Amino acid sequence: MNTISPYLYLLNQLKFAVAKKNYYFLIRYSSKMKSLLNLFYKLNLIRRFTFKSSTLCYIFPTYNRLNKPIRYIKNYYRSVNPITLKKHSLLLMRRSLGAATVVLETSHGVLTHRDALSLGIGGTLLFIIF
Repeated sequence: MNTISPYLYLLNQLKFAVAKKNYYFLIRYSSKMKSLLNLFYKLNLIRRFTFKSSTLCYIFPTYNRLNKPIRYIKNYYRSVNPITLKKHSLLLMRRSLGAATVVLETSHGVLTHRDALSLGIGGTLLFIIF
């Protein structure tokens, strides 16, 4: 039986909640989600998140008048044959990305491509936020 990745689960729940214009939503929490929640908070995709218990988490999406509540997010994560980007690949992609943000899973956790380049590491491509 295939299980869904915690990253995809969080991303799908966020998209569903924003489509319904929910003030908050509740997810099943796993330890892998903590770094992604912090990254979404840093990128201003969510306002805050709080833990109801060790397995449940409330997430509050960001809404404002100027920006769309969630930008376009393209998922590239796959469990079989994941896309791995090395430092050199990230350097080449940096010029063509423009304002987009690449989210990578690295040995240091979930990072943006800018953070990975500053650390001099590559990682597995999770998704791109346009």
